[in-house]
Amino acid sequence: ILAERHGITREEMDALAAESHRRAHETTTSGGFETEILPTPVRDDEGKDTGEVITTDEGIRPETTTEVLAGLGSAARWDPSIAPDITPGNSSQTSDGAAAMLVAERSVAERLGLPYRAVFRHFAVGGDDAVLVLSAPNPVTRKLLERSGLSVSDFDAIECNEAFAAIALMWAREFLPDGDHERYNPRGGAIALGHPLGASGVRIMTTLLNQLEATDGRLGFQTMCEGGGMANATLIERVAELSVLCCDFDPIGGKSQHRRGFRTGWTGQVMTESITWMTPFDAITSGSTTSAPPTRISSPSTSTVSSVPLAVSRVPPDTASRSSTVTVPGTTWPRITSAWAARSM
Repeated sequence: ILAERHGITREEMDALAAESHRRAHETTTSGGFETEILPTPVRDDEGKDTGEVITTDEGIRPETTTEVLAGLGSAARWDPSIAPDITPGNSSQTSDGAAAMLVAERSVAERLGLPYRAVFRHFAVGGDDAVLVLSAPNPVTRKLLERSGLSVSDFDAIECNEAFAAIALMWAREFLPDGDHERYNPRGGAIALGHPLGASGVRIMTTLLNQLEATDGRLGFQTMCEGGGMANATLIERVAELSVLCCDFDPIGGKSQHRRGFRTGWTGQVMTESITWMTPFDAITSGSTTSAPPTRISSPSTSTVSSVPLAVSRVPPDTASRSSTVTVPGTTWPRITSAWAARSM
């Protein structure tokens, strides 16, 4: 019904499914999932270790093509006339899986010594047609965009759960009408990776954050349908800790106080109501106002940005930290007031 209502064809659904497998396979072979998957020992029927270890998702089919998918019958085997174009190939797989995420206030994370990886910026939840069940991601996305004042073009990575190809295509048809899907489920989705109930929400969030870190992205958006015609949408902002001391700067009074800064973006956009303007203490310029934070630097500063050991499950706890060097422009950073971080076990 959903596909018919939105004019989504069998060919479009099969094409999305094939692309999901291609992207998932490409991410796997390039090592992109290594920071995301926790190697898991395989046990036999008696619970004894076999010596085998699962390190990659088993449902990815790199050989899948649209021609192969076109030969599959309806997933509704008891009555194919119900959904002749919805097949096992363009639907999410039945799979086993687990994922974990730790959500904490900033004060708790600091007290426990947990790394900051991202902050929640906006949420939305809502319902739509309880008969269709799967249509709510679209209205809940509109709700989040209205609340945040952002547009889809502001997101560096987007995840919409591929419970069925028709859902992802429905969402893309409204919010990505130009056909630019590079940011959309960039590592493949549930059609290739699976959709273990109770784990998919955190799995998608883990994949989203790892994609932001791998591409130096800032804002990540996630939406997925739920039971009873409900859906949720979440916006996160990636965090990187600066290895230089920064200072709080009062543009009017000129007062400052040195403290370690946490970068939540480098465009100068403010994503939170309660913020303290922050700028590298060796690059503060005069003449700033509250409406125009410092935009000039007397001498450009270079700082090292490090992401602390990866910590969202599907992640080994001993993953080495990585660092990169970036040029710090004269922009402003909001102080983080809440954060989430996680460990694999």
